Amino acid sequence: MKTVGAFLFLLLTLSLFGQTAHQTVDLDVNKLIALEKMWNQVQMVRDAGALDSILGERFVGTYSNGDVGRKPDFLANIKRSSNRPATVSIKDLNVELYGDAAVVTGIYHVHGIEKGKPYDDEGRFTDTWIRKSGQWECVASHASLIQNRR
Repeated sequence: MKTVGAFLFLLLTLSLFGQTAHQTVDLDVNKLIALEKMWNQVQMVRDAGALDSILGERFVGTYSNGDVGRKPDFLANIKRSSNRPATVSIKDLNVELYGDAAVVTGIYHVHGIEKGKPYDDEGRFTDTWIRKSGQWECVASHASLIQNRR
């Protein structure tokens, strides 16, 4: 009888732990999706300060045109760019968690005006995030064009 009681106690403990772990995963996934959406919105309004708060100090971006840049370059470009996005959206997001690291993939769609001419781009992105001091920060981003209408 003691064995059955111990087994039931162990089973209950494990199920509660699993539920708590699952809730933590859901919170992390939701937080990362919210950060990705925020990234797109602040990029549209050119808020380099807000982007600065979610990019790691050693952030590196690989852009759809093949250029590579570090955090200071990325933020400076946001401030001065002749690229004026009218809408930025993301879809088909997938978040893979690896402890204090995560990889987010998805499809982006952006259209606006660049150097006085309209554009409408769609591409895939992969962002790598780490949790540092309890906060998620993006440390790498890669974008590849699927379709470019200029």
